[in-house]
Amino acid sequence: MSEWNDVAHSGAACRRALLSLEGLSLGDAFGERLLCSPSWTRAADRQIPSASVWRWTDDTAMSIAIVETLQTVGRVEPNLLSARFGAQYRREPWRGYSDGTAIALQAIIDGSPYEEAATAYYPEGSRGNGAAMRAGPIGAFFAATPELIAREAHLSALPTHAHQDAIDGAVAVALAAGFAAIHHDEGVQPGALLRWVGDHLRAGVVRDRVAIASSLGAAKPADAAQLLGSGQEVLAKDTVPFALWAADAHLDSYTDAIWATVEGRGDLDTTCAIVGGIVAVSVGFEGLPTTWLARREPLR
Repeated sequence: MSEWNDVAHSGAACRRALLSLEGLSLGDAFGERLLCSPSWTRAADRQIPSASVWRWTDDTAMSIAIVETLQTVGRVEPNLLSARFGAQYRREPWRGYSDGTAIALQAIIDGSPYEEAATAYYPEGSRGNGAAMRAGPIGAFFAATPELIAREAHLSALPTHAHQDAIDGAVAVALAAGFAAIHHDEGVQPGALLRWVGDHLRAGVVRDRVAIASSLGAAKPADAAQLLGSGQEVLAKDTVPFALWAADAHLDSYTDAIWATVEGRGDLDTTCAIVGGIVAVSVGFEGLPTTWLARREPLR
């Protein structure tokens, strides 16, 4: 418990988590706007969506619940977190929740334990990317302790995603955000983030695909997405490796990272949310584009 308490009483940990949330929600809203009015020429000429307000999705709503939980108790407590997830869903069910997640959260609202709710739709547990999309703030919060990052990210997945692939996706994203927090004031070589994540990730399909991502080097985003997947299947294994590759290649530039992610197409609100939540921790609040923030729907 002392390790949790040490982090919980650190204002720096809360600031890092909020920074990751800021970048995550901005990427989420940006990607969602492109999905709502897709025009892939925008990736080439970097034309931002024209809508006056970019609304965020369930990616951000659930990440808010995680940050609130970390701020309240200094750790991921699954019962408290599942209740917060349920409250967010009950308040705004139109945020874009998947069918499986909606059923799990409604079961939680109706009083089911989160362990039962998580398998209400998928008896073997969801393999989806939903646990990964919200994990960045956890890595930012616990930054320097990879074992703690992995444990807390694992716990954060359980209310909705019980399958090991989905859990591994959440752990991988949290580890990447932790790496970004540790090295935020250093220049790191491309590939370093991917190798560090792979070194701390359990054996499985997500780690295998992260290893492939680390071998791609300066590939074109479209080629990387073709090989790794970029969320077309909405699975952790089909989403997380590409998102980590895009973040790794552009840790020093939020806009470059997001536009590279857009070039991969796919599940854009989720991939951009994952990348945004990682890279924001590296570049800081001052590295987030103010013109984009002015368009994003405010966070509560």
